[in-house]
Amino acid sequence: MIANTITPLFTATLLYLFVINAGIGVLEGTILKYWFARRRRAVWWMVAANYVSAWAGWLALSWVIGPHFDRLLGSKPLERINLIALTTVLIALAAAIVIECPFVHFASGRPKRSLGRTLLETSVVNVISYSIICVWFVFTSFSLPLNARIKPLAELGKLPAGTLYWVSPTGDVLARSIGASDPDRVVAHIEQSDFLRPYQLRLDRPEREGPVQLNARCSIIQYSDRPTPENVREPRSPLVPNVGCVSAFPDDYWGRDHFMAMRIRDLRPAGARQVRVTFNSYFRYLDAIVPHGAHSRLTMGLVTADWELEEVTVLPDGKIIFQWGGQIVIFDPCTRKLAFVASGTCPAFVPAPNNEQPDGTR
Repeated sequence: MIANTITPLFTATLLYLFVINAGIGVLEGTILKYWFARRRRAVWWMVAANYVSAWAGWLALSWVIGPHFDRLLGSKPLERINLIALTTVLIALAAAIVIECPFVHFASGRPKRSLGRTLLETSVVNVISYSIICVWFVFTSFSLPLNARIKPLAELGKLPAGTLYWVSPTGDVLARSIGASDPDRVVAHIEQSDFLRPYQLRLDRPEREGPVQLNARCSIIQYSDRPTPENVREPRSPLVPNVGCVSAFPDDYWGRDHFMAMRIRDLRPAGARQVRVTFNSYFRYLDAIVPHGAHSRLTMGLVTADWELEEVTVLPDGKIIFQWGGQIVIFDPCTRKLAFVASGTCPAFVPAPNNEQPDGTR
């Protein structure tokens, strides 16, 4: 495994910044030694070069790019993340060549030193290292290029009839029929602050016959340096007392505990669950395996875009909707199409009754 300034683009763990880069330098130095007939000290020079370029990359990402990264992603981060990641890789590659050129220069004997030769060798070594490390990280930390095709929502085809609820960045509870071109509508509001944050919109079945209720679960955040105000309380009454009927949900939906974030809400009928969906909240990935078809794993673990994957719901038609880094997205495991839905958190989907069409008619 080899890398240099690109290393902290994906992860800034102590393992990479302090340990892995030594191995990277050994490999790069070995390439210089045997491909370009450099002297024995080439390995040590390249170990030093990788530590310098890795830490330079970490500082640049943390202090220069990091504070402006959200603005670069814009209002629909999902639709820009691939372009931004590619641009950052190319900039990091150019920076690595510039930083490591002096080390490659001194790694050669005096008779073989020249600016053109040094630039060529540095470029070759870094192109090889970047190619290997990019492929590795696409499999482990940034899976979009191989596992999904980012498309506009309209290109996902027919969507299931029903209503999607979510929480906007300002605390409004919004609703939209994703099976039609309805505008967003505000149905409730959650007073959030530094001390109170909603983390789940919960669908509750009434104890007696009645409509399904929409409630909110919130985290009360306590700080060691300031007291929590006495008026910070979770919402006690339902946000929306009637969001649908119980019969629209699968029979086994209400028997599952959706309190844990790692739980998957599955709205498919019991006989239509051939696609296997696995969600791991600890390692932040979502697996979808289509029988005799695609196997997709979605994860995002960049330093500048460490998107937490939460609140996974499998829709009645098998598409998967979830929260990913402050945005709601939908994924079709059969076609591997991935689309941005809205900015916000806490998605909750209420399917329409079986006899209701996407346009609301019966």
